[in-house]
Amino acid sequence: MHSMWEHYCKVERSQMGIEKGAPCNWCGEVERDHPIYQAKFWMYPAGRFGTWEESQEYYRQLDENNS
Repeated sequence: MHSMWEHYCKVERSQMGIEKGAPCNWCGEVERDHPIYQAKFWMYPAGRFGTWEESQEYYRQLDENNS
């Protein structure tokens, strides 16, 4: 059995399990080797969790749409 890594794929709109060393087939995302905890952040009013980067982009777009 192969080791897997996970990420939220924006193209597939789903949490994906990807074989270690391989990119996501849908969006091309590659596994990142961060020495820090990979937390998920609640994004309101979207009503979903996302990575730090995804939450920052979501709130930037939300801010642009509301200005």
